[in-house]
Amino acid sequence: EGARSLHGYEEYEARGQHYSLFFTEADRKEHLPSNMLKEAIRNGKSARDIITSRKDGSEIWANLLVTCLTENTGQVSGFSLITRDLTEAKRKDDKIRQYTRTLEIKNVELEKINKELSSFTYISSHDLQEPLRKIRTFTSRLMQTDLDNLSEGGKDYCRRLEASAARMQTLIRDIISYTSLSTDKSSCSECDLVELIDKVARHYDEQLKERGGRIEIGRICRTEVIPEQFMQLIGHLVSNSIKFASKKR
Repeated sequence: EGARSLHGYEEYEARGQHYSLFFTEADRKEHLPSNMLKEAIRNGKSARDIITSRKDGSEIWANLLVTCLTENTGQVSGFSLITRDLTEAKRKDDKIRQYTRTLEIKNVELEKINKELSSFTYISSHDLQEPLRKIRTFTSRLMQTDLDNLSEGGKDYCRRLEASAARMQTLIRDIISYTSLSTDKSSCSECDLVELIDKVARHYDEQLKERGGRIEIGRICRTEVIPEQFMQLIGHLVSNSIKFASKKR
């Protein structure tokens, strides 16, 4: 039945034939059928996942298990062949391998693009800072020396210009900080988080007093972090809290 369903041979066509009938011409030339029989005699069985040949010339992936049959005396009396069709499993496996390979290639491409983008962002952000410094410098000088000569509308424009330039500078610094976080290769180390948070808190002492704010630190365990990145994270949280808090009354 296996010869018919898997290989397309009727019983009368397969009966009496050597089982190498199911092997490809290439495997027969390599003596694989006889080698599997010899292995089965030595070890009791021999198994291979190979391409097998069908009557119509087509090929399928199959698992061949040859088992050696012996008499009570230990004399070899014959062999049992069990063939299992692996074509569908092989097709799925090939698809998975192809999909995995495609993902690997795309991941490499994505990593390359990210590196190029990070490099471009970092360089561009640094280049943008210089003209912004000049805008803020000239605006500051204008407001210090000629503010009284400006109309109320002109004074308002100067203040808005200064505020916008400051905001832009903050955004650029944030971009640089984000880029440095993406490219930082520092390793984690066990740190006292209370100590790190305390360092950040001292930096914001004056601003916290102006807003009437305070930082309360509860019980925190020691854990592994990248110190600079952790302090930067806490600093951003504190800075944003101060920025959007109502003024002290």
